[in-house]
Amino acid sequence: MKLNELAIFELKDLILNNEITSSDIVQSCLAKISDRDSELNAWIDIDKEYALEEAKKIDLRKERSGLLHGIPVGMKDIIDVADMPCRRGSSIYKNRVPTTDAHVVSLVKGAGSLILGKTVTTEFASGNPNITRNPHNLQHTPGGSSSGSAAAVADCMVPFAFGTQTAGSMIRPAAYCGIPAIKPSFGTLSRAGLSYVADSLDTIGWFTRDIRDIGIIYNALTGKDVNFQKPMKMNTARIGICKSPDWDNADSSVQVLMEELENKFAKNNIDFEQVEFPKEFSLLGDIQNRLMCKEMTFWLGEEWKNYSDELSTYLIERLNFGKDIASQQLLLDQLIIEHCRTFIKNIFQNFDYIITPSATGAAPNGLSSTGNSIFNRMWTMLHLPCIAMPIKKIEGNLPIGVQLVGSFQNDDRLIENAFVFQEWLKEEF
Repeated sequence: MKLNELAIFELKDLILNNEITSSDIVQSCLAKISDRDSELNAWIDIDKEYALEEAKKIDLRKERSGLLHGIPVGMKDIIDVADMPCRRGSSIYKNRVPTTDAHVVSLVKGAGSLILGKTVTTEFASGNPNITRNPHNLQHTPGGSSSGSAAAVADCMVPFAFGTQTAGSMIRPAAYCGIPAIKPSFGTLSRAGLSYVADSLDTIGWFTRDIRDIGIIYNALTGKDVNFQKPMKMNTARIGICKSPDWDNADSSVQVLMEELENKFAKNNIDFEQVEFPKEFSLLGDIQNRLMCKEMTFWLGEEWKNYSDELSTYLIERLNFGKDIASQQLLLDQLIIEHCRTFIKNIFQNFDYIITPSATGAAPNGLSSTGNSIFNRMWTMLHLPCIAMPIKKIEGNLPIGVQLVGSFQNDDRLIENAFVFQEWLKEEF
């Protein structure tokens, strides 16, 4: 297998045993990008000479520099990397080059990783589609707004990449591109150096090709200790099945998949139970949308005022919608949010995690839309950790899967459970 196709945990072992170097990995990734990205359009900036020079520096170090020693990474183009352009998906910032790293970039570099390049994002990480295509079927969307990062990892151009989620921009692209991804609990990582969309929702996450890699990165960034050696089994977990208040939006492939999972759980004596939510939860999708659009009017206020001719019609419509939302409405929304967060906290006294759809279906045909985030907004609004879990492919070579949702700030436990679930899926599907 080519080096660019290996997972982080595999590459780490090879580096540790002096069988490969960081330069070898970077060269393999760059070759894949050169061969494929003219079709996929996952990258907005790649500095080959810089990447190879950084890899060479890492190779010359006498000691391993951290958990991600020598592993290249892609950064969504709303995350600042010193001396690399950060265009934020807009012509307004076509010449912007930050002089300092975002906090998450500093953490990743400190763990021994090197920045391979910047991945394509939608305009200011909004829902306006970009040029990236789905690696499984080029006629379909990869999702948004972290689509470049998702597509690059899914196509084995880089072992992992960072994105952000304000509505569904981590979990949905991961679902469409058929790879694992985590949207951590809100506040897990500092967002210093990130271009905000809505600061009460924006969350930095990452895409990989294996749950073990999600754990390695989590440990590197947080200093915690996800442990995949624990004697955990599927039939020792308490699993909640949530078809969500928006179940009617799921297409037949997702509904059949959820039913198939339940049947396999029952067959294998795995403990699961349907989770029912009060009617207020059905309001969270709309509440998330209102809150996001209102906060966008602040964070994009200067661009809207001074460069409106360079903003898309889509984004201007979102900003106008946000401007017209009354303060009284937001106060009422906040009461509902707090009620739902209290309820879900109590729910997790009975469950280790919840399984729910990660998207309404497979990636839609065409590039005029990034897809529907309805199965993501509620969980983003609740600030809970979510992990996208690919399961199988359907017609058109398109992946579908589910997401695992954990309790607030228990991300490490969710990652451990997700690994057990991943290994179980290999036996059952």
